[in-house]
Amino acid sequence: MMLKKTAAVLLAAMAVSAAAAVTSFGGEWKLDAGKYWYDTGSGYLANGIHAIEGAFYSFDPAGYMETGWQDEGGKWYYFDPASGAQVRGWLQVGDKWYYLDPMDGAMRTGIVEILNKLYYFNPDGAMHAPGIFHSEDGTKTYRASEDGSLYRNKADVDLQNNYTVRYDENGVMYTANEHSRLVAEAGGEKFREVMNEENAAERREEDKSLLRAHAYDLMTSLEENYIKRVVGRKGGVKTQRTAEWEAKARKELANFAEESEITSFIHDIEGRSYYKSSDGTYSTLYGEGYEDDSDDEDNEDEDEDEDYYDEDY
Repeated sequence: MMLKKTAAVLLAAMAVSAAAAVTSFGGEWKLDAGKYWYDTGSGYLANGIHAIEGAFYSFDPAGYMETGWQDEGGKWYYFDPASGAQVRGWLQVGDKWYYLDPMDGAMRTGIVEILNKLYYFNPDGAMHAPGIFHSEDGTKTYRASEDGSLYRNKADVDLQNNYTVRYDENGVMYTANEHSRLVAEAGGEKFREVMNEENAAERREEDKSLLRAHAYDLMTSLEENYIKRVVGRKGGVKTQRTAEWEAKARKELANFAEESEITSFIHDIEGRSYYKSSDGTYSTLYGEGYEDDSDDEDNEDEDEDEDYYDEDY
């Protein structure tokens, strides 16, 4: 986390230097009763933020340099207590992290995308701590990882305990059922309390059945796609299409089946022998559907002659 944020700060510093180079004063810094001010030769700088030799500084109405957090026109900026220069990019103050816009140095709040990751900054600018939390208006739920970035474009699935949670491209969390929501928000000991609710077992079985039914429909559709795209192909074409189909199967089943089940399904489909019927369609040698319990040894001696394939299919 520290290395990534340090790199971001360095990039921001480069942007600051380039922008600040546009405006510069040929004066000098002077110290007055422990306070710095900038003598331009014809007066002094005051009232707001000014660029001096590649950096930005804040001055009060009397012309004295200001440090720390400063409110300028309703936006908050931070100036290094040691040098007085404005900070841009990542900033750590105490145990809290902030993000200051690389272009103007203004403190950011809400959802911010940084180097292809999403972060949530509270109204006070501090990055939200790891864990599950709600937006300020209570309409959205998010989950921050250990480095502060939001879970995004992924899913947590535990079919055994009927727990399914998804995170969309904007980091918003969605749960498949009330049980998943309670478990996700509670965790720890609360997980067992939720699991022991009077109707929890019945509800879990109902939700699990729905997920299984959807997984079955997906698997049926995926086998049809396999027959259409892969069966009948040879060589490099078959290898490429098989790889594409496997990726498709894993992606579509990710939220509805465990990894071991998905792998077993893929191996089952790819291990089957298909024959071309008189109507031009392909079928398995032992019936259609992915839930076939026939012994694999029954098909070990089947001849894979040219009747099984058709280059023009």
